[in-house]
Amino acid sequence: MPFGRGRAGWFCWPPGVYWAGWHPGFRPHYWPPFYPPSREEEKAMLEEQVKILEGQLDQIRSRLKDLSKAEKEKTSEK
Repeated sequence: MPFGRGRAGWFCWPPGVYWAGWHPGFRPHYWPPFYPPSREEEKAMLEEQVKILEGQLDQIRSRLKDLSKAEKEKTSEK
């Protein structure tokens, strides 16, 4: 086993990297994974996000009301 190469030794370099699709001179071409949405798609997406966030805000407000009621009841019992 060559020094400093771990258990596999020289097994993975260079033949092992060529079958994996990578080698020192290989530079992959770049293309974006998706295209930007159209204006209509972006508008619909943002409107949906507004609905979701408003729903979450309503849930937070109702939980805060419940907690304040519980706190008032707890203080009134004492």
